[in-house]
Amino acid sequence: LSRAATALGSSLHFPPSATLSFLLQDTYANPHLRSWNRVHLPYCSQDLWTGQRTVRSRETFDYYFSGHLIVDAVLTHLERHSDLGAARRIILTGESAGGIGVWPHLDWLAPR
Repeated sequence: LSRAATALGSSLHFPPSATLSFLLQDTYANPHLRSWNRVHLPYCSQDLWTGQRTVRSRETFDYYFSGHLIVDAVLTHLERHSDLGAARRIILTGESAGGIGVWPHLDWLAPR
């Protein structure tokens, strides 16, 4: 709980924007995916994006661990407010724990 209000425990400390070269529309920096829609979702759940908790508890060290719910909410929002529903391909990527957290979602995402 001591880090809940710090950059290690809250998305409130994320910068309002970021430049990620692999997401750019620039032909030189991103020649293969420059025309694709891109969404950057900073890793913030500390649970490999797999948690489904909506209540903090001692069992979760007083954290929520709601990563899967976050991914589901973001995809639902994009389906409702963008053309994601028409997408034929979706690429999920990440680094470190955020990247490892992509794997548990592949089978869940495929029929969606």
